[in-house]
Formats: sequence, C-alpha cells, structure tokens
Amino acid sequence: MKRPMAWVGLSFFSALILFCIYGLWAAIAGGLVSLCLLLLFLCIPRVRRERLLEAVCLSVLAASLLIGAQTKLVLEPVESFAGKTLPITAQVVSLTESRNGRHYTILLVTKAGGEKVRFRLRYSGKTPLPAEPYDTVEATLRIDALGESEAARRSYRAKGIFLRGSTYEPITVTPRENVSLACRLLEMRKGMLAALNRYLPGEEGKLLGGMLLGETAPVSETAIRNFRICGVSHLLAVSGLHTSLWAMFLFRMLQKLKWSRRVSAACSMGFVLFFMGLAGFSPSVTRAGIMMLLYLGGFLLRREPDSLNSLGLAALVILFANSFAAADLGMLLSFSATAGILLLQKPFARVLERPAQQMPAGFLRKACKGLAGLLAVTLSAIVFTLPVSILALGQVSLIAPLANLLFVNAGGAAMLCAGLCAAFSHAWIFSFLAYPFALIGGLLSQYLLGGTALLSKLPFASVSLEPGAPALWLAGSAVLFAIVLLDRNRTKHLARLAALCCAFALLAGIFSYTLMGRNLTAITLADVGNGTAIVLTRGRRAAVIGCGGDYDAAAQVAAVLQSQNIDALDLLFLPRAAQTEASAAGQLLETVPAKTVVCAETVHELPDGTHVIAAGAGRVRLWGDVTLEYITQGTLSCALLEIGTQRFFLSFCPGGDVSRLPEGWICAPVAFCRAQGPKGLHAGVTLFSGEGDRVWNTARAYAQNGRKAFATGGKGALRIRTDGAKSLDIKRLP
Repeated sequence: MKRPMAWVGLSFFSALILFCIYGLWAAIAGGLVSLCLLLLFLCIPRVRRERLLEAVCLSVLAASLLIGAQTKLVLEPVESFAGKTLPITAQVVSLTESRNGRHYTILLVTKAGGEKVRFRLRYSGKTPLPAEPYDTVEATLRIDALGESEAARRSYRAKGIFLRGSTYEPITVTPRENVSLACRLLEMRKGMLAALNRYLPGEEGKLLGGMLLGETAPVSETAIRNFRICGVSHLLAVSGLHTSLWAMFLFRMLQKLKWSRRVSAACSMGFVLFFMGLAGFSPSVTRAGIMMLLYLGGFLLRREPDSLNSLGLAALVILFANSFAAADLGMLLSFSATAGILLLQKPFARVLERPAQQMPAGFLRKACKGLAGLLAVTLSAIVFTLPVSILALGQVSLIAPLANLLFVNAGGAAMLCAGLCAAFSHAWIFSFLAYPFALIGGLLSQYLLGGTALLSKLPFASVSLEPGAPALWLAGSAVLFAIVLLDRNRTKHLARLAALCCAFALLAGIFSYTLMGRNLTAITLADVGNGTAIVLTRGRRAAVIGCGGDYDAAAQVAAVLQSQNIDALDLLFLPRAAQTEASAAGQLLETVPAKTVVCAETVHELPDGTHVIAAGAGRVRLWGDVTLEYITQGTLSCALLEIGTQRFFLSFCPGGDVSRLPEGWICAPVAFCRAQGPKGLHAGVTLFSGEGDRVWNTARAYAQNGRKAFATGGKGALRIRTDGAKSLDIKRLP
C-alpha cells in the first residue's frame, strides 16, 4: 500500500468531521458499519493482500471509538455544569480579548462547586478580568453552554473550550508564584503585540498583530469582512504560510552564515516548536508545525519525507489529542489547502507555464514563469478549500484568485517585518532596527487594507448560496468523482469532464440564486436568546428591527448582514428601550452604520453623535412596497410589516393583549413573537424568539392547536423569503 499514513490520516480525519457534525449516534453507526466491512474484507483474499480497505475501515472504527470516548468521558461531564451558578477556582491561561464592548478570557477551571475538575471556560464581562496570565482566580460564576448555534459550539469544542461564565460578584485574584514556560510564552506574545501597537498605533499595527500571531480581536470588523470577501482571510489565521515562512527564513539565514544543513535544520526545528507555542498550538499551526518538523527532520536523517504521509501523520497527532478539532474551520482550510497544493500544484504549473516556455530567454520569461507558479499554488489551494468555504460560510469569493496574486506575497513580507519589528524592539541597543521594519510593515499593511477594501466593493466580488445548496452540490460532486475513481478504464479526459461538470453546476447555482433573489425580501429572525433581532434584506439593502438579547446579538445580526455582503443599514428601528430589544444597538452601529435610526422609546446606549428620530408611533417607508407601521404604549409594543400584499405582525413584549389592535394587524398571516405569545393573535404561522424549554413549549402548544409554529431556541436563525405576493419558504439557517 502506497503512502499508508496519507490514507489512514485522511480517512480518520474525514470520519471525525462527519461524527463531529452529526453527533454520537452517527459515530456509533459509522463504527458498526466499518467493523462489518472490515470483517468482510478480511474474507476476500485479493482485498486482504492490498491492505488499503482494511486500513481505511480500521481508521473509521478508531475514529468512532475515540470520539465516543471523548464525548462520554470529557464533553458530557463538563457540559453537566451548564445552567448552574457555582464557586470556582481557576487559572488564567490566555490574554484578554476585547470585542464589541465586552472582554473575554480563557480560564482553566480546577475546582467547581467543591469538586475537583479540569476544563476550560470562557469568562466574559463588561470590564477586563483583573488578573495576569497564570494568576489564580476565585469567584462565583453563572455557567452556561458556549456558542449560540451548533456550528459555534463545534468551533469552541475544537479549541477545547466547552462553557462560558460571567459574574456580577467580586473576584478574588491570587498572583502566580512560579513562572512557567507557558506563562513566559503568553507574556512574550503580549509584549510583541504591545510593541507593534506602540510603533504602529493605528489599524496597521492591529492588522500586523493579527497576521503575525492570529490576534484578530482588535482588527476592525470592516477589515475582516473585506479580507473574507476577497478570499484572503487565511492571512489572518496563523497556519502553514506563516510557519513555513519563518522556518525557511531562519533555515536560509543560517545557511548564509555557513552553518551546516543539519545544524541549520536542528535550530529551525527548535524555532518551529517555539512558534507553535507562541501561537497557542492552534490546530492549523500544529498541523503546519508537524509537517515542517518532518521536513526539517529529513535533513537530520538525510532522508526526504513524503509530504502526503506527513500531512496524514499531522492529522492523526492533532486529532488523537482532541478529536473535536476535526470541526475547526482553520484546521479544515489548512488541511485542504495543503492537500490541494501537494496534489495539484505541479500539474497546474505545467499547464500555466506553457505560454512562458514559448518566450525568448530573459527577464520577461522568468517573470511570467514566476507568476504562473504563484497562480498555480493559488488555484490548487482554492480548488480544495472551495468546498470547505462553501459549506462553512455559504459564500464563494469570485475575486479570490486575483486577490491572492496581489496580496499573498505582500502579506508574507508584512508578517516577516512585523516579527522582526517586535523582536528588535526588545533588543536593547539594537532597538533602533525596529523602525525600518515597522515602516515597511506599515506600508504593506496599508496596501493590504486599501487593496482589499477596493476589491471588496467590486460587483459580485463574493456571492452567497442558498442554504442546503452547498451540501447538495458537494454530494453530487463526490458521486461524480467516485464514478471516475471506480472506473477501471478511467482517463484524464473523464476526470476533466467531471471537474467541468462540477464547476458548471456551481456557477449555474450561483447565477440562478443571484438572479432569483434580486427581487425577493428576506426576513431573518436572529437566534439571540431572550430578545428580538429581526433583519430585513433585499439585494444589498437592509434594515434591522430590534437589536437585543442574551446572546451576542450584535454579532448575530452582523453575521446575517455579512452573508449578504451588506455593510450599511437603511434603517435601525428600536421598538423598546429594554435590554431585550436594544442592548446591542450601540455595538452594531459601531461596525455597521445606519442612515436612519428610529426609537419608539428613549435609548441611551447609542454612540455619540447618533441622530435619532424619537416617536412612540409612526410609519416608515423603506423600499417602495415595504413599509413598517409601529406603536409602543406601556406594555403594548408591536408593529405591522407590509411587503407588497404580504403582512407580518411583530410583537416585542412577552404576553400582552393585542385584541384591540386593528383587524389587519392581528389577522396577519405570519407573526414574529417573543417566547410568550400575545393574546388575541390569529396568525396562521408564528415564529418565536427565545431560549430554553419555555420557547419550545410555547411552539408545541401552538402546533397542538393547529397552527404552524417555529422557534429559534438556540438551534439557529429562522428566515422567511417573500416576493410580496406570497411567502416562498421558511428555513432554519446554519
């Protein structure tokens, strides 16, 4: 069997991805099926001799056993603390991140409710935790599940964080007694970020900190959005590009100093381990680090390792330590991009370099070959990361090939300048050398910020796909390529035809979704817990009705807007001043400006200088046939949204009596309500916003009375699309 570690690692990784998405029962089913197939293959002599299928079955079986064990022994015992208020003793194991007016710190909990435990918790508060890395804190925390949706929960589990906590009570901090290696790495990380912000105090320094160490919290939402639309957000995630750049930079520098290859490789391996620790051993960095260690180790042993085997081994090492890391988006993108480069870069380069081969020898020929090589790397990475991006983000960046050509090399140079600036800033008498690197890094970061901002404004720079369509496209593509692989007489022509069919199906889906959605209006009820946040979108225009809740409402609303590439609002309407309808309005306006802000009650927590139209009742016309009529009086707070001939009733106060409202309001076909629906409502379809059993019990009660009912309840946002004549569908968004 050729490349055994590649096959084992790939099958192990693929199985864990499915088990992380579909849960424990999928793992049990997958384990049983793989066991049966293993026994069957052992009975077939020809298959038994090749060993490939047996190895794949064993990998899937091992994956099911591993994730089952970690779910029962790690995840479920930890999640049993959710919903409780307990005294805890914990150690600070991260730097504090600040985002949208809140501060987040990772705590390693060692005691909860008098019981010895060991799990990570994400502490959040309106003020930073008054502790340094590896100080001990004691407090009584309200502990809850972490993540507003299943996708968010999988992302946090991949990082080994399962719960969140907060408190309004005093926190006792005990300073650390000993300084461990992990503590020194955190302090060094903090010092490097501070140095970059000292030399470049604006957005440039924050961007360089994100590129160098993956610290993206200080980077503006606008910059992150522009990078994502252009398809270069991998520059902000510390991964293979960063690790290989630093390792090879050091390796080549040592060789320039006449050090032997073995000594240079040994020193570079030590630096790779140091950089992995500095970046926090994230899955993508660990994958890249293991592959680089194997590559450099080949110089020590005078053997060249197989890159695909190294990739498989890296996946096995990471996932045996934490099987939930298979669902980490950074890990998926890093793994798929590396696999794409290893498998497709050389064939793509041969095709793209053909025109350059016809040119006369000289500078132009070399430049064209270099450009073709860079384009080959970009395209090979995009081909393999495209399915991941579509499934995870629901978007396709059409400008990605051009953006990668323009920005990847500049991003690598900026990252190197940032690291050298931070290093020389702590070099005492040589600290003056930090200035030129800061200058060059700052200019390059300005180029990246300006270039991505410019490209992101191009029409169709990034397009969205209908939820569910990406999975259907990926399944069809998998079937096509499975047919190609199973065909004994398969040819390159057949493989190319399958690839063209997949590309055509994807482009046709993008075009049809964009064309059909031009005149449709989408009403999205965000999953914000106990509160209301409704996002109205048509094309590139949007309005937000209510912006509050227990979950991170501003981030939830921003995510809906980002999925449609919308960076400004026509209207922000706040029906009440209560936390459930207005708590996140200020945070949202800091990142997404609004042309008009209408408040039915006085809202104080808005950015300075915000022009507000205050009226307890009124009518707002949005986009021709879209109008919003509202009234807020005491315990009555509701609105009627009209889109063409379609009417939607919006209730913002739990309970209440709406029977005295006009018949056109209470008899609207569709209603949006809080967890406790109002009395006197006659809607045939009701969408509830709330959390926990309460909202689900309300939805079940409505369903038992013959009315259709849907609820957010921590399961994801709900979306209705209408053309103004009829409601087309109701879908739950991932």
